[in-house]
Amino acid sequence: MTRLAVAWLVFRLSHSALILGVVSFAGQIPVLLLAPLTGPIVDKCDKRRLFAATQLLSMLQAFALAYLTFAQHVTMGYVIALSVVRGCIGAFDLPTRQTVISGLATSSEHRSGVLALDSLVVNLCRLVGPSLAGLLLAKSGEGLCFLIDGMSYVASLAALLLIGGQSVESSSVDCPQRLTDGWMLLREDSQVRMALMLLCVTSLVALPFTVLLPIHVHDVLKLGPSVLGILGCASSAAAIAAAYLVSISMKLSYSNVCGYFGLIGSAIGLVGLASSERLLFSLLAVFAISFSIMLQISTANIFIQANAPERLRGTISTFYVAAFWGMAPIGGLAVGLSARLFGCRAALELNAFACVAVVALCYGGSASIAKSTSGTQQSISTRC
Repeated sequence: MTRLAVAWLVFRLSHSALILGVVSFAGQIPVLLLAPLTGPIVDKCDKRRLFAATQLLSMLQAFALAYLTFAQHVTMGYVIALSVVRGCIGAFDLPTRQTVISGLATSSEHRSGVLALDSLVVNLCRLVGPSLAGLLLAKSGEGLCFLIDGMSYVASLAALLLIGGQSVESSSVDCPQRLTDGWMLLREDSQVRMALMLLCVTSLVALPFTVLLPIHVHDVLKLGPSVLGILGCASSAAAIAAAYLVSISMKLSYSNVCGYFGLIGSAIGLVGLASSERLLFSLLAVFAISFSIMLQISTANIFIQANAPERLRGTISTFYVAAFWGMAPIGGLAVGLSARLFGCRAALELNAFACVAVVALCYGGSASIAKSTSGTQQSISTRC
């Protein structure tokens, strides 16, 4: 609800695609900048208490935004500043959430199911949130969305109090050593490294389409915030479908094909959204983009968590968070600037072209490496 309400508030105050990109950048760039610190800290601290602290701080941030909006003191400066605060909290919250949820699994065999279930539950909430936000924005404005967001953290904190046995003892291994070990793991595991690289690209050129949705609704569809909520519901419904597919297909393991599918599916959806002037076509395009992205990130997250040593789970989770959420602010700023210079449609088409180009380069590079390796092996066999 807050994500949608902030986007509409920014557009209402500025009517600028560039400012939408700036706010998106400010809210997510701390995840990328703080990534080298948060992972080792998460591994070293009591994860449940750290998670509770991030939830409490998120509550205070939401209440501050609600107060400013209700008091009619909200300005772009306040919105950007509070977005930075939320991003700093998220830099610790996101990897901590991954490790806490992963730790609820009773065995390594159940971990993929727990992570898929978590993704399903989160996206079910995201399905309800945009529809409520659209109604509240049309009737009561953005302040009520922020107030409900702040109140919702009471349930989150209560749930954490009911979870027992999740405390961890501090380790004697220092943070720099954990970070070094994490980088060594990435260097040795090429598949995890490729999964993170493809997530970076998806976050950079596919995910930022949400930045332009308010402009698409207002300028292209000529409709109001309730329709923005409908598009948000379509995005969440697609994410639920992808997460459910992953949850019931436990044998669906991650491979480079999942990453390629995510980028190609996103490219098709981006072109469709750029060409759409009707609500139905826009819904289908948003569904295609969100389904492709969620299928990629769900399988990648399960694969990365399954291959991460327990002592480095927080550090590896930070790499995942930085790859996916950390690149999004740069992509959001870039797509906002592109829309300002060339228009919303051209910006979406440019990102679609980038998706296809990356797939072509990666697939061609992989094929060349495989061919070279095969030729080398055949040559050695012949000489022997």
